[in-house]
Amino acid sequence: MRYLASDTATLHLTVARLNIELFCKKLSEEMSETKRRTLLQLVAEEKAKLSALLSSAGTCVTGACSGLR
Repeated sequence: MRYLASDTATLHLTVARLNIELFCKKLSEEMSETKRRTLLQLVAEEKAKLSALLSSAGTCVTGACSGLR
């Protein structure tokens, strides 16, 4: 089965958004400062990926994890 470029882009966008959602959820529950730093780094990396994907599609990224300590 052949995939279109748009299908691949949609898949990458979806994975990045789901990763951000998961890491933010874990971040809101995590008490260890070491693990929180790691999760914050992972969120930042996924946001960068998402931003790059969206900018190539002509869309802007909105904030994630707003309101977390």
